Amino acid sequence: MENAHTNKLGTAPIGRLLTGMSLPMMASMLISALYNIVDSMFVAKFSQDSLTALSLAFPFQMVLIGVSVGTGIGASSLMARRLGEKRIEEADNVAMHGVFLAILGGIVFLLAALIWRLVKLIRGDRWRNLYRLVMLPISAALFVGLIFLLGQTPLGM
Repeated sequence: MENAHTNKLGTAPIGRLLTGMSLPMMASMLISALYNIVDSMFVAKFSQDSLTALSLAFPFQMVLIGVSVGTGIGASSLMARRLGEKRIEEADNVAMHGVFLAILGGIVFLLAALIWRLVKLIRGDRWRNLYRLVMLPISAALFVGLIFLLGQTPLGM
């Protein structure tokens, strides 16, 4: 028989569930927004070009995070359904495909960043800011790490 603690989504009042599950997410988004504001204030002290570079990198970073989190949530959902159906081999298959998608996504974002850098070099544009040079490749490499942190590998199970 299921305990109320193991099945709280099915037994707890909806208002308490919404509050308990939404407050941590709202706090996380607030901290992220505050971090971006403080980061912008700090970078703006160096030069206007630095702030411009940060502003240009931000949308790419958000797309990267959106793709990685969406992939992680989708793989988590599918894996949870397979595990709930006691189809362990299929859940392992989903985990392996999640790792493959994480690596593929990291490679795609890394190649996009490197191609963008190469085009800038060919056009002869000067790189006045190290932030632009480093931000996208590091973010692309972190894409793989984010998926691992979301538990999409057999190591995270």
